[in-house]
Amino acid sequence: MPTLAQRWIDEGKLKGKEEGMQQGMQQALLTLLVTRFQLDEAEKQFISAVNELEKLSAALKLTVTAQTKDEVLKSLQTVVH
Repeated sequence: MPTLAQRWIDEGKLKGKEEGMQQGMQQALLTLLVTRFQLDEAEKQFISAVNELEKLSAALKLTVTAQTKDEVLKSLQTVVH
């Protein structure tokens, strides 16, 4: 049975991994959208504020088929199941 300190360490590692994944997905999404469509500063800030991995993942996949940036940005506002 892990000690309380070990559980905190493990929780911290997990949180760090999740934050790293989130930041990586945000950066990838920004790069793809800027390359395909161009983004203004408000749109960049909006994407940087999204912290749900499911939404970011869905938006990344959508960049492959989206005809407009609005399709992708709108997907970040909806609830993903």
